[in-house]
Amino acid sequence: MGIAATPRLVIVIALAITAAGCAVQQPTAITARQIAVLPPCDADGRPLPPVGDAGGESLAKVLTVAAGAALASNGFAVMDPDVVGRALHGGVPASAADAAALAQAGGIDAATLFIRLDQWVPVPESTMRIDAVLVGLDLTLLDPASGATLWHAHRTIKPVRVFGSLIIGQAYVVAAESVMKEMLAPLRPSTRAQ
Repeated sequence: MGIAATPRLVIVIALAITAAGCAVQQPTAITARQIAVLPPCDADGRPLPPVGDAGGESLAKVLTVAAGAALASNGFAVMDPDVVGRALHGGVPASAADAAALAQAGGIDAATLFIRLDQWVPVPESTMRIDAVLVGLDLTLLDPASGATLWHAHRTIKPVRVFGSLIIGQAYVVAAESVMKEMLAPLRPSTRAQ
C-alpha cells in the first residue's frame, strides 16, 4: 500500500504546487488620485547602470514607463516621468523610506511607486536572439506624506518569455511591459479616491 500511495501523493503535491503558482490576486482598491513612478534602483539601492540599449532608452526609463502605462491602464492618473525626475532633482531612491522622503522633499503630492530590481538578466537563445529575461523585483506603493506603505508586491526571480524579440532593447521593453502589467494588475483606484 505504501508504494502505491507514493505516486498519488506526488500527483497531489504537484497539483497543489501548480495551483499555488497560479493563484489569482484579488483586486486592491487604492485611495489615490495620482501616482508618481520613481526611478528604480538595484538590489543594493544603487541607481540602475545604463546597460543594454532598450530602444534608445535606459533600463530605468523602460521600467518607469512600463509601470506608468500599467497603472494608467488600471485607471490611475500617472505623473509625467520628466516632472517626477525634475522634482527629485535626478535623485534615485535607495529604499522605500528614501522614496517617501525624496517624494516629500520634492513636493510630489501623489502616491509614489518605488521599484527595487533584484535581478534582470537576458537569456540568449543564440548569439542573435533573446529568448527570455530573468526578472525579480519588488514594488512598493507609498504615501509620501506619512511614509506608510499602501501596497507591496514581490516577484521572485523567474523568466519572462520574449518570443520574437531579435535585439536586446526589444526584449527589455517586452519584459518590462509584461512584468509591470502582471504585478500591478490587482491595483484599482478606490471609488473614494480624491
